[in-house]
Amino acid sequence: MKVFDGYVLLMVALVDTLVRDVVVFANSVGIAQVAGLTGEQISVDTVGVYEFSIADATDVAVGDAIYYDGTDATIVDTDTPCGVAWSAKATGDGQVIVQVKIG
Repeated sequence: MKVFDGYVLLMVALVDTLVRDVVVFANSVGIAQVAGLTGEQISVDTVGVYEFSIADATDVAVGDAIYYDGTDATIVDTDTPCGVAWSAKATGDGQVIVQVKIG
């Protein structure tokens, strides 16, 4: 029996959280839809395409696995799995944003 769709989850904020902050949970990420103080319940979107900052020195192809290092998106697979690249960027092209499909 389905309890809810699971796209937006209610979670207890482990740290003070702003709208659009990346929320790491269960070896995955979501995006805060509301702000909340530590211990308050917040809504976290776990599916969709979001923009993440990424180092200009990173080369990304559509479909690359993207990880979250606590500050930026990265393609180094030692961080929290984030999703797949929805947009491409070339090394040194001046872009510091990549679109990532989470969920």
